Amino acid sequence: MDSTEEPPFPLPRRLNGRLAACDPCRLRKVACDHTRPICNRCRRRASGSECVYSEPDPRTRPLKPPRRPAPNASPLQPSGSDFAERSPQERPLSWSSQSGSNTPTHDRGYLGATSFGAVFEEARNSLSLLSALDLNQTQVESRRDEGSVFSRELTPPLQEMCLYVLRCLADHLSEDCEQPDDSSSDHHGWEDEAVDRIINSLRLAFAHSRDQGEKGLKLIAEKISHNTERPLRDDVSTTEDWLRQFCGENLRWESLGLLWAYLQRISDILHSITCHRFDWLAAKYSAKTGRTCLDYCVTISRHLAEQNTLLLDVARRKATLESIICGEARVPSYVAFGIVVTMMTFLGLHVQQNDPLYRPTLCSELRRRIFAQVFVSDKLVVSFTGRPPLLSRRFCTTPLPLDIRDEDLASGPDVLDRAVASLDQNGWNTDGGLYSATLIRARTMIAYVRDELVEIALSQNTIVSLDHLQEIRARQYQMFSEFPKSLMYQHEELIDPDVDVRKVYVKVLLHLEHLKNIFFAERLLLLHGHVDSSDIIVTSFAMLKMVLLFWTHRERFSLPSIRREFDWDVLVYGAPAAGILCLELLRPTVPRLHPKNNEVSRSNIIQQLSLLVALLDWVNPSAPNRDLCVDSRTIIQRVLDHHLNFGTDVTSMGHTPMDWGPVSVPDFSFDLINTFDWVRSGMQ
Repeated sequence: MDSTEEPPFPLPRRLNGRLAACDPCRLRKVACDHTRPICNRCRRRASGSECVYSEPDPRTRPLKPPRRPAPNASPLQPSGSDFAERSPQERPLSWSSQSGSNTPTHDRGYLGATSFGAVFEEARNSLSLLSALDLNQTQVESRRDEGSVFSRELTPPLQEMCLYVLRCLADHLSEDCEQPDDSSSDHHGWEDEAVDRIINSLRLAFAHSRDQGEKGLKLIAEKISHNTERPLRDDVSTTEDWLRQFCGENLRWESLGLLWAYLQRISDILHSITCHRFDWLAAKYSAKTGRTCLDYCVTISRHLAEQNTLLLDVARRKATLESIICGEARVPSYVAFGIVVTMMTFLGLHVQQNDPLYRPTLCSELRRRIFAQVFVSDKLVVSFTGRPPLLSRRFCTTPLPLDIRDEDLASGPDVLDRAVASLDQNGWNTDGGLYSATLIRARTMIAYVRDELVEIALSQNTIVSLDHLQEIRARQYQMFSEFPKSLMYQHEELIDPDVDVRKVYVKVLLHLEHLKNIFFAERLLLLHGHVDSSDIIVTSFAMLKMVLLFWTHRERFSLPSIRREFDWDVLVYGAPAAGILCLELLRPTVPRLHPKNNEVSRSNIIQQLSLLVALLDWVNPSAPNRDLCVDSRTIIQRVLDHHLNFGTDVTSMGHTPMDWGPVSVPDFSFDLINTFDWVRSGMQ
């Protein structure tokens, strides 16, 4: 039979009107070319008997429209023709069902090859189309029967969370408050446009409920909760379709969570330090208030909504804010990040495919970016705590996001197509720009190498050859050398007052992440029998010198969104390097001038460690990792005192153990990082 012959029955279509994929392609989450009766992908896999086109499960059902409240009694629906003339993003919240049913569905999320249903896949795919339709109809009827169970009222604790979040915003978004126009400043991505619409919707809603007090807030909360119960789709093709689902009259609790994260400058690392929109509003809230409201929004959304990409992104931002306030090693931060990883794997964002027919959209690139950011965060947490990673490259197939500007990604299809066409064969931009996606791609590539290193370091009874470790180190050097020039830090940039210091900061961080991988590889080489320790001394000196840029140029790195990261930067990158250099002072292994780098001399090491002591002492007393900074500073200071008092003759200090006093060693459990513990154990 000709594979292009049209079937005698109507072609199944998805809710957005596009042709539905065959069952095997849909289950594998790969693109289907919709060829009938057997698609070309199934034909190539020699699985033509399994190629069945089932009707997609309806995710919505007609609902009887709820009774509209009287215009003079509800802040959610204005009266008169003014409402009809407004664009969707300008309308206050209204009882509309245009975005779908508020009945949640039984979404089991991504199910892999070992799932309970995998063994039934072959039998299911062998069913005729009629049988598949009957099966789907049974599932729909079952969902309808269960729909009343999920159409629930908010419990009193959730109601109070809703009202608290709305009260915090209502105080500063009423019409009586002075509100500068930020709509045209630093406006570049989808989240900027979304926050504009969210704030406008809240302003209108609060304006209509101003005279009703607490009752008006309850009506707003009920409407937002009603919207949150609707499914939110991440397979739409345009930015407008994506934003319309959670902005304007379709405001959701995820929307408010996005707003609170935005006000706390929690996004990707570049956007967080370059965007200054709505600073007037952010200044009215403390970080703890922002964290509480963001936590409430995530909690409410998880109770009401199906798992979705927007909720995952908001939860990711919440975990980031938790780590900034509490510290990465504390339980609240660790639990919040664990939830993010669970949600992400539930949605299957870790197994996205690199299809040759892939055509980028905002949603598809957003999914790739979210996975990349979560994967990078996982490796950073491992680097800091030494706890096992929650994600492994061995179980992830998601490709790198493309190096596309946020503005182009949020624009129309024509602009996006031109941006994609301008990329090089590896997916990097060719205009020399440093964008959010540029940095996300580079950090993810470094994180994949680090995953190999931590797997070796944390695995028990692992046998690894020196050749393999040297190959990993060489691969890291090669990969970093091939990064675009826009990512490379140049020493003269901090001297030039016209250079954007925010971009210099992210370049320094990227260089530190590269050096950290080299540090790990060289430490593993020593642990597995390599005898030459000179390389790790050079790497440690370079890493410490990079960290000290934050101290020697602190007047330029003065943005609050940068300084709030100083304690993290010092501990993750500066402390391990300082531990190695302290060991070198106490037990010299190379001449006074390093044979591979003349800059690495004993006097320079002492100077750099002295500067680090000053930086550790300067860390904000309210920083979450301040106690670790104090302990690290004390140990370095005592090593310096010991070295200067007793000199460098190791034989003369064999019976003069250091008096550490009551200071506790920084609680690093990761052998690759805990260099201070090596110092202490080696000198007692």
